[in-house]
Amino acid sequence: MIKPSQIVLRVPPLTGTMKKTEREVAAALIVRACQVNGDEWKPVDPLELGLVITADINAGTEPLASLNRNPFCRPNFDLLADGTYARWTGEPRKSAIEFTPAGIEAMKRWATP
Repeated sequence: MIKPSQIVLRVPPLTGTMKKTEREVAAALIVRACQVNGDEWKPVDPLELGLVITADINAGTEPLASLNRNPFCRPNFDLLADGTYARWTGEPRKSAIEFTPAGIEAMKRWATP
């Protein structure tokens, strides 16, 4: 299985993998949190996401630094967590979010060997 660190995040991230940009941007944020927090696929809670996003924006780390300045490129976690590519582990928007096997499979095209 691929690891989060193998996923290449560009601007815009994960293009053409999940049928909607808003879903792909949300997925990229979760991938980035998984990369930073142990390089494993695990549920990510809203606090973890916020810390990683803030740190990357403050450090100028791409793709988050550019996405933060683009008003048309916004994540939609509800759209992502429709059960196809990801799911909430509890109450939507308050619990952690995790990728489904189909979500990880969809991102394989952006993985380096």
